[in-house]
Amino acid sequence: MDAGSSACVALAFLVNYNTLKAGFVYDDSRAIVNNPDVTRAAPLTDIWTNDFWGTPIGSSSSHGSYRPLCVASFRLNHWTGGLDPKGYHAANVLLHCAVTYLVYVVYRTLMPGRRPAAAAAVFAVHPVHAEAVAGVVGRADLLACLFYLAAFLCYTAHVRHRDRTPDPRRRVVCCDAGCHRRTYRLGSAVRTVFAALGLGTCSSDLDGLPGGVTECCAVREWACLAATVLMAAASMLAKETGLTVLAVCAVYDVLFASKQSPNKNSGGMYRTLAILSGAAAGLLFARMSLMGDSGPPVFAAADNPTAKSPSLVTRTLTFLYLPAENFRLLVYPRRLSFDWSMDAIAPVTSVYDPRNALSIALYVALFAAAKRSVAAASKARLHHNRPHRCCSKTKYDRPSDRPDDPVRAVGLAIAMTAIPFVPVSNMFFYVGFVLAERVLYMPSVGYCFLFGYGYAALERRLGPKWPRMGLMVVLTVYGARTVIRNNDWQDDESLYRSGVHINPPKAYGNLGSILSSQGRLDEAETALRTALRYRPNMADVHYNLGNLLREKGDAEAAVSSYKNAIRYRPSLAVAYLNMGQLLATMGRCEEAESVLKLCGSLDGSHSKDPVNHETSRVSALVTLGKLHADRGRYSDAVQAYKHAVAILPPYYNSRRTRIHEAENWFLRAKKLAPGDASVYKHFGVFLLEQERYPEAASQLVEAVALEPEDYDLTVTAATALRQAGVSHRAEDMYRKAATLRPQDASSHSNLGAMLHLNGKHREALSSYQNALRISPDDRTTLDNLNKLRNVLRRRSRVA
Repeated sequence: MDAGSSACVALAFLVNYNTLKAGFVYDDSRAIVNNPDVTRAAPLTDIWTNDFWGTPIGSSSSHGSYRPLCVASFRLNHWTGGLDPKGYHAANVLLHCAVTYLVYVVYRTLMPGRRPAAAAAVFAVHPVHAEAVAGVVGRADLLACLFYLAAFLCYTAHVRHRDRTPDPRRRVVCCDAGCHRRTYRLGSAVRTVFAALGLGTCSSDLDGLPGGVTECCAVREWACLAATVLMAAASMLAKETGLTVLAVCAVYDVLFASKQSPNKNSGGMYRTLAILSGAAAGLLFARMSLMGDSGPPVFAAADNPTAKSPSLVTRTLTFLYLPAENFRLLVYPRRLSFDWSMDAIAPVTSVYDPRNALSIALYVALFAAAKRSVAAASKARLHHNRPHRCCSKTKYDRPSDRPDDPVRAVGLAIAMTAIPFVPVSNMFFYVGFVLAERVLYMPSVGYCFLFGYGYAALERRLGPKWPRMGLMVVLTVYGARTVIRNNDWQDDESLYRSGVHINPPKAYGNLGSILSSQGRLDEAETALRTALRYRPNMADVHYNLGNLLREKGDAEAAVSSYKNAIRYRPSLAVAYLNMGQLLATMGRCEEAESVLKLCGSLDGSHSKDPVNHETSRVSALVTLGKLHADRGRYSDAVQAYKHAVAILPPYYNSRRTRIHEAENWFLRAKKLAPGDASVYKHFGVFLLEQERYPEAASQLVEAVALEPEDYDLTVTAATALRQAGVSHRAEDMYRKAATLRPQDASSHSNLGAMLHLNGKHREALSSYQNALRISPDDRTTLDNLNKLRNVLRRRSRVA
């Protein structure tokens, strides 16, 4: 590394240093924390058969993103540091530094003498990279770009070896790539094999050399081409768009390589392009074959509303405009957001929309640049066949033959910007987002090349003073914006607050969920209701609001929110599960039974989170079995449990392997907040799910002591005590619940059932009657009352 590249790498590290303090945010939890492929709960081989989120790639519910190299890097992080986010962020920063160095090397290779530090420095500090570097899941883009640039460098080396120029005086080849000219004696058989493989020699005339071949030139030519394909495959296995590097290599060949190589032992550009095309087709076919018969992934209308628009005009004009909006982010990255879905970018619905002018200007400029670049390449090839002296100081006869020819250099930079962007542009097929900053990481390489070339041109024309001052201003502004943006990615709350001004419904909805998990219920409710004012049909927000209202003790409002969530997304299994559990707690057992049965039969083939969907179905059937058992319907309970076992997904048990780790976090939370009732409550519920009833009861009783007016918490503690066999303490807790809500039929019904089990039949009869006065048609209470009366009749007969 020279001084310029070292400075750029240091700059990349410094502006992203503050990401080392960040935690797991946004999609990191699903891709890392809850992904068994990362946490080593699943076999290592599953990385090659599952998608990025841990779902089998051939499944109809798969996201369709196949990135095993990225997942493998996450797994390596977990192996060395568990779930400490610092190690994951450090890896991302180091990868960004490595990519910055390769940007420097590629620029220096393509444009010698054009100050590569300017282009690499802008790449190092560009704010649009914050999502890819600060968000751990952005590693897919970092790895893909690393292999992408490596593949491109391999290809430029291949072209140099392939298009080496012969020396007519010495009748050997000057490869212009530093090859040595040592020769070796070869037998005729070996020479035949070399000739059959097309590896021949570095000589322009085998017969003119007495059985000798120049070391390494031809071998390096083919080794570099093989390395190009290998690096392209690695880039694709890190992220799908990495495959586009082969198209960029082809453009480079067309613009800068000779049309017809004078070397007889090389098939020239046409043969190389044919190999590139075959490799690209083979890799693409292999990638598509992994999808099986599942077809392309299905995304929600809210993720990319324009794609679901019935108007062809709206779809066409909007998707033609989006590249201009992406280019705006590269040039002027002031407005950045973690999510650009929904209506963050208003669709272009009319030909009179002024934004169409930006679209036209962009495509006219691209067409003009492409036309001039191809013309310059054709002109350069007309003069290529003129021979020059081998190993002379001047390698090029005319300026048009130089790799840094202005017109062709600009054309290549534009190709490096546009080609990696094409797969995510919605031009040829729809993707699950309108715009995403992370996908600009790879295209920004071309943009930075344009910037660097422009800077060098200004420096030559104006002198170094003013361009350098301008560069310092750009680096300072971009660097400061990156540091500020990285701070937004420190935690979920700061990230979602930063997106409120661009995508209010999504930002407020996510913010409400985070605030609710922190126990800031009033703030959370405000955020969730604000999100619904912007967009009333968000099922996830209704579901989160239902959870919040349930925690606040407003059961009826919580049930209403769960119903809204189901109305807007009928396949949301977790909403059915929570509503069924709440209805059972409220004593509305018939409704609970119906809801839980429906949850157990839901189809999750197109679920956004298939792991959570299947887990919710199993939990619903287990809850249904417990409900049947509590009502004495043991045969129905057995059937529910059998159904749960029958649909048990292979990853269900693997999710339980992290129980010990979760328990340690709860114990740590108790030490940090010994007076926080929510810690004891959640720990108790966690232990209940593990069927560790005595421990659960102990934690929940502690929570009730800290929050004695919390009705739901009191009922949960009473249930845990009953399941732990501490019946008299459970009775006391049910009495407390009935005191807290004397007008709630379920309070009296639960107390009556507990008294019934404890043999206090007269008190139980009184409690059942109190429950029926409030809710005369409650089937559970009526059934229990009939059983109690039968017991009383038998006792009276015996007496």
